[in-house]
Amino acid sequence: MTDRFDTNPPSPFVARWLSALPVPAAGARALDVACGRGRHALALARAGYRVTALDMQLDALCRVQASSRREGLSIQLACVDLTMSHKSEIAGGKLSTFLAVNVSKTEVTGIKAPPSLAGFEDVLLSERERLFIEQGGPRSKATLGFDFVKGPWETDLKVIHFGAQTLGTFSGTAAGVPNARYEAKTSADLSLTYSIDRNTKVTVGGANIFNVKPTRQDANETDNGFIYDSVQFGLNGASYFLRFYRKF
Repeated sequence: MTDRFDTNPPSPFVARWLSALPVPAAGARALDVACGRGRHALALARAGYRVTALDMQLDALCRVQASSRREGLSIQLACVDLTMSHKSEIAGGKLSTFLAVNVSKTEVTGIKAPPSLAGFEDVLLSERERLFIEQGGPRSKATLGFDFVKGPWETDLKVIHFGAQTLGTFSGTAAGVPNARYEAKTSADLSLTYSIDRNTKVTVGGANIFNVKPTRQDANETDNGFIYDSVQFGLNGASYFLRFYRKF
């Protein structure tokens, strides 16, 4: 039986976009993020693009692979989210542990300019804009979490690692100003919850409890005019909270 998703056409927006573009040059690439079962990745491949399709659902990627082979198309597939969890009993309580890893990579390898704008590709997409597309978020992130419950008490600890980022500056490397390099950083969130009864809880905790901040930059070259942009885990350093929960 043919699944309805295998034959779904691309969205009207993508269909219009593809029909308006000229025939892609040999080796032109396209990226479909969260491709699902591939209706857009397949349409791009039919149009002549070298397609990379990403998704966190392996069964969806298998369907894309089967559909592409059936049509004689070549699509590069990648499943890059990794999550592992484990539950155990220790010291009279229950410990849940998980590890989540995400790795992604986006590269702008060419700019398709109309003939009238040939030679002005750097105006259509500046170095700063290209770096924002490629590294607007860290290319890698990992979270190691621990949740321990014993009686009315619950403790939650997350250790979060953010990969490095490189962003452009307003002046640009052509003016002799190096790109903004943000080093990899690791932060931690911690909370402690006490359950008064089934419907009432009190939680005290903190985010980024070690007050880790992004790599310092030239404030004249950042988007917000501050000593670093809001990358990786924000601007504000550590924060703490007290929360009262009541279910009525």
